[in-house]
Parts: sequence; C-alpha cells; structure tokens
Amino acid sequence: MRAFHLPSHHFERQRWKNQLGWTLEITRASALPASAADYAWRASIAEIEQDCAFSSFPGMQRILMLLHGEGMRMTLGDGRHTDLTPPYGRIAFSGDEAAHCSLHAGSTRDFNLIWDPATIDASLNLRPLVGPMLFFAQPRTSWLIYQCSGQSALKGGLAHMQAGDAMRLDSDDATGGRWILDGNGEIIVCAMRPRPGAAPE
Repeated sequence: MRAFHLPSHHFERQRWKNQLGWTLEITRASALPASAADYAWRASIAEIEQDCAFSSFPGMQRILMLLHGEGMRMTLGDGRHTDLTPPYGRIAFSGDEAAHCSLHAGSTRDFNLIWDPATIDASLNLRPLVGPMLFFAQPRTSWLIYQCSGQSALKGGLAHMQAGDAMRLDSDDATGGRWILDGNGEIIVCAMRPRPGAAPE
C-alpha cells in the first residue's frame, strides 16, 4: 500500500485541449495494456471563466462537480440541460458528447474525474469527515481524496491535507490492510479499479 500527498501548489496548470479554459491536474494513472487511451484515469480542477464548449475526450467517461462559484448550466449535444448549483452540483457525461457551459454568475472551479470505462470502474462521492474514516486496501485499487473544506491526516502522520489538497492511496495485488484518515470537513472520495480482464494477472 502506498500513500501520496498531493498539495495544491504542486498541481500542474494546463490549457484545455480546445484552449477555452484551464485545468489544474491533480494526478493521473497510466493506461492499462488493453486500452488505447492516453491514461486510465485523471483527476483535475477545471477553472472556467466564460461560457464555453468543453473539450472532447472520445471513449472516456466524466464526472464534473462544482467546488466554487455560483454554478453553471451544462448543455449536452442531445439538448439536455443540467444546472450545477451550490453546494457541489454535479453531472456525469460521456467524453464523446458535445458539452457547453453557461455560467450563472461569474467564474467557477470544478472537480473533474475522467476515466476509460473500457478498462476502469470509477466512482465519485462527497463525504462528510467527522473523525476517523477507514479506507480498506483492495487489489489494484486507487483512492483519490480531495479535501474540499477542513483538514485531515493519515494515521501515523504520513500526510496532512488542508482545504484544496489531495491524497492518492494505491493498493498492489495483495488484499488486507487499511488506511485511517482522521480530520474534519468535507472530502471528495474517488475509487478506481481495473475492470475484470482489463489488467494482466
């Protein structure tokens, strides 16, 4: 089991593929052998300052969650509308879909999880943190924890997170073991694991 502290000042700021916005990349995992994607999964913070189209990510799946700002209306290629409003409005959509956002009142910052659904099963949940929370090691599973508010630390002092920081927990092929995260506030918890048959045994 391995733990990686990912402080916000180490996030890599990059232009969107379509050059219409900015993203702060938190971390990514290499693509599995069975995948033609550039990576297996990636977590980032999108900085959106204007109404704009989203970049296309063919073959990928996405979840976008509002972190800061008054929100936006997302319009997908088939005409569906979803309003992302505080606190923590979210939308799940395919990277193949045309997507456009219209800001409600000023810029937003949004948590963005993108993954290859052909090889990875992924989930994203918002959790309150009130004292200890257990993360059990599962074979070849990665946890990505983003501290929305408050602060936390892994038991043993391995990593300390303030609001805006992240932590990655990777398990190897073995079962057993656990991490204990203790603190307060709200966290985003993402779990990513290979789909059956997607990774070499």
